[in-house]
Amino acid sequence: MSEDPPEEPSEPAARSDPEPEPEPEPTDRTVREPTRPGTAPDGADGGDDSGIDSGLYQRLKIGGVLVVSVLVLAAIAGATVAPTPSTQSVDNAPDPETPPEAFGSGVVVDRIDAEGEVAVAEELTVEGGQPQQTVLIEETGTFDQSEIRQLVRATTVAGHEVRFGGDESLNESLSDVDAYVLVAPQEGFTESELEAITSFTDRGGRLILLGSPDRVRVSAFGGITTVETDMRTVASEYGIVFGNRYLYDTVDNDAGYRQVFAEPTNETFPTVPALEADRVVLSTATRVESRDGTVLLRTPETTKLSDGGTAGRYPVAVVEGNALAIGDTAFLSEQNHNVADNEELVAYVVEFALGA
Repeated sequence: MSEDPPEEPSEPAARSDPEPEPEPEPTDRTVREPTRPGTAPDGADGGDDSGIDSGLYQRLKIGGVLVVSVLVLAAIAGATVAPTPSTQSVDNAPDPETPPEAFGSGVVVDRIDAEGEVAVAEELTVEGGQPQQTVLIEETGTFDQSEIRQLVRATTVAGHEVRFGGDESLNESLSDVDAYVLVAPQEGFTESELEAITSFTDRGGRLILLGSPDRVRVSAFGGITTVETDMRTVASEYGIVFGNRYLYDTVDNDAGYRQVFAEPTNETFPTVPALEADRVVLSTATRVESRDGTVLLRTPETTKLSDGGTAGRYPVAVVEGNALAIGDTAFLSEQNHNVADNEELVAYVVEFALGA
């Protein structure tokens, strides 16, 4: 049997003290606190039959006031702090899935040196005898022009013209250009736009597709939206497939598991020039596959997909007819364009646009 808890000791009987002097009537400057049950008036030593002496009650009352004050201050502070804004930058959004294994061993502390400049082959410049070409870059709202400055610079230094998509229809925009560049579009294409693009390449125009894996955007209130690259409808017209998961490598990388290497395959046909590079660095890349095309770049065999796929040499750049597809956009940026042999890849993109 469990024992009953001992009874609380009873309070000693209240002392019989002399009758306190009557308090003065309250005036405009004197406010008398009403006597609460179980308490004695100010100046009295005794208690009543409630068992709570006046000193204990006063301590409880003061403690209660402090707790209420803290709660009020916390509520005021919470009301004055602005909510955290939702993630606006796709680059700052979290990855779709964390790699399934640790990535501590084999990580390079410092990035590879960034050096070299993007240089177009002399014979493809206007001064070298190439007729002036016009390259149209589609403004899709997913990149700033500063992110592709090196692409624009190399094209214009070679004497050619660069345009950015305007308000006119795509069919009109493509009517007098030589190359069309799509950078990770997020809006779909209508049937008439797809027909305009395929007609453009059928008559000899060059198409360059630069894609990226899907990313997620998380708001301050926990909402999650997927930012997709809507390149697939255009790519499928040329038998090209863009993946939607990113590639990573925890063994061989450029100071970060998502900074994966890619190496030329030298699987070239007479109509596809070789890429003169040892290896390039792609940041947050996805795989790109082609039904009948030529693979330009593959990752090392230690590369994996973020969905937990097996390691393998994934293709990340292919050529299919007049279309060049690369599963990365960050290699064009200021901080990446000349890391490793990236300047050779940027030059290859420009030269492909110019008809090489």
